[in-house]
Amino acid sequence: SILLMCLFALGCVYGLERTLLLALADKEFPDTTVMEKLGIVLMFGLSKAIANGVAGVLCDRLGRKWLCVLGMLVGVPVPIVFIFAPSWAVIVLINLLYGASQGLAASAIVVMLIDWLGAERRGVAVGMLECTLYCTVALWAFLGELLIEPMGVRNPFWIAAAFSIAGVGVSLLLMDTRMFVESEARRGLKDVEMQVLPSSLEVMQQLEQAA
Repeated sequence: SILLMCLFALGCVYGLERTLLLALADKEFPDTTVMEKLGIVLMFGLSKAIANGVAGVLCDRLGRKWLCVLGMLVGVPVPIVFIFAPSWAVIVLINLLYGASQGLAASAIVVMLIDWLGAERRGVAVGMLECTLYCTVALWAFLGELLIEPMGVRNPFWIAAAFSIAGVGVSLLLMDTRMFVESEARRGLKDVEMQVLPSSLEVMQQLEQAA
């Protein structure tokens, strides 16, 4: 449940960003071109791809929990920058940080889910992550559109900032799941030994037959 709460925090920022940034561009930066608007997607995607690529190594070096905490922590400044950004270029550049946050935190969470559920239920783990994250994204994208009227295009990001900070706090409560992997590896090694190494009784029987 703590992992799903972390996903909910990630999805809140993601959903609000998808809705509010385009509205922000239209209302406060009307001269922004289509390519400049696409810059937020390009920067986010590039950064997230790199973060996903290194997350596997960092999971083993830092541990699953601390990689998730790092990812959540990196994302804290993002909504605050959205609130005070003086230009569209600043918003585009901060999406590099946001992509890294999403890549590190989401990768750590899916690895922890796989560790927790076991190797035979990897598909369930990935399905839980994708379902929870993108249902949350859809919910907050919808709510973001409703919040523009009473709050404007920038103030709803205070909600995202609150969820980002809460996500850091919740991630600190996580238990690192490497112990499940180590336990599974030990059980697997024991099973192999039982299958490969003959028992002492079998060895004695073979010697008697040979004699």
